[in-house]
Amino acid sequence: MPDGDDSVSTNDLLILFSNWGPCSVKGDSPADLDDDGQVETSDLLVLFATWG
Repeated sequence: MPDGDDSVSTNDLLILFSNWGPCSVKGDSPADLDDDGQVETSDLLVLFATWG
């Protein structure tokens, strides 16, 4: 997940929101969980699906 610790927590959610929007370079943001060049709703859904 975004913080790299193999568990999903509030810290990952904060990283995702702080990186919200287009990535400067595709694959550059750890919060771009679906690797589409943007941190958006689909990444939030991936995060929630793996929460725990």
